[in-house]
Amino acid sequence: MTKDSILTIDDTGCPKPYAKNTEAAKWQYCGSLKRPENRNVVVGAAFVSKIKHFPLDVIPYLPADEFG
Repeated sequence: MTKDSILTIDDTGCPKPYAKNTEAAKWQYCGSLKRPENRNVVVGAAFVSKIKHFPLDVIPYLPADEFG
């Protein structure tokens, strides 16, 4: 990393309004729809500088009840 670069972390989701048995699709607030919706969410990390930017990692967000 340089003084002109940053690490960004962001989440994004895909609404799944009709998904009944889709793994990790849970009722969560959706910012783009401005209301709760059944959806999948991923969290991503990226390196960003004045010269270049590229993704480092993208992982699905799994609610705690997926593990129980």
